[in-house]
Amino acid sequence: MLAVPTISLVGALPPYHGDAQKRFVSDKDEWDIRRYAVISGRAEACGLDWQPHFKALMAHERANGRTEDQMTYIGVLHGMQSASIKDQPCSASKREKARKAVQGSINQLR
Repeated sequence: MLAVPTISLVGALPPYHGDAQKRFVSDKDEWDIRRYAVISGRAEACGLDWQPHFKALMAHERANGRTEDQMTYIGVLHGMQSASIKDQPCSASKREKARKAVQGSINQLR
């Protein structure tokens, strides 16, 4: 199981005065997005291309009918979460695990 560091989005997004239910995602969806972000962050830490993984996540979320506000939230959440771990050290075995995790995740998102 992936350990997902906790981050705060307070102040990361501008104030929103519309329907909050349309902007934010469910707790389960947020957890899943954080998990995908950890995979991207580990890939980046290991020198792998994380962008196809991020693009697959965003395409998946858009295909599920997310609003523009939700897509913005998902993008910021992913970016902050992945940035929180992208500078961690990476061994050869971690690199291989990260490569497999990225590919498996992309396949799952399609």
